[in-house]
Amino acid sequence: MAKSDYISLSNAITDASPADYLQCFCDALDCELDEAKDALRKLKSVKGGALRLGLAVPIRVLRATRVATYSFDLEPVSVERIDVLESKLRDQQDELERLRGEVDGGQEVSFIELVASAKDASRSNLLWQGVGSSNFAVDENLGEVKIGHPGVYTIAVVSNAVAYSHNQLSYLMKNGDVLQTVHCRYQSNYASTSTLSVITRLDAGDVLTVKCDCDIASASYLTIARLGC
Repeated sequence: MAKSDYISLSNAITDASPADYLQCFCDALDCELDEAKDALRKLKSVKGGALRLGLAVPIRVLRATRVATYSFDLEPVSVERIDVLESKLRDQQDELERLRGEVDGGQEVSFIELVASAKDASRSNLLWQGVGSSNFAVDENLGEVKIGHPGVYTIAVVSNAVAYSHNQLSYLMKNGDVLQTVHCRYQSNYASTSTLSVITRLDAGDVLTVKCDCDIASASYLTIARLGC
């Protein structure tokens, strides 16, 4: 609709843009019918079965007030067209709900935080504890975390341990293969903190473990998050 279709010399607002007029019309349509102040609206029948919408918008300039009136002829819409529009809206709503469910579900299962305060004496695996999900299965007896869905993941480990020599290591492992290692700092029987951090692709069924040559001094932490969808 062109601006000239609804603006004339009698109802023009100085320096108003189409967006300004649109806001005025929205305010007029949003107000209650029994409101005597500000914008008013009326609807009446005209020839050909159409309706004419009249909007009266008070314009205040300093202490003066005038009322600008606008009219729009509303063409009748067939029932079939309304049904088509309603069907399209329902389809879009269903698709929106489906996508919202996927996003919410992804947020629920794509991140996990685990803590370990002990390790398996036979294999030196840190024994992770925490709540699993459909994307992460945690075996607290073996210290294993199994991946449920493929994707690119960021993995971070913070271990607090006591090293008794200069050549003791912590290992981040996937399916028994080393992804990354870090030396545990030797501090004459005092605890130290070491970190492991990697971004890698994981497949469904991959198993992550953290092995430590040192003695666990206090809680250690493992964070796994899937990047993207």
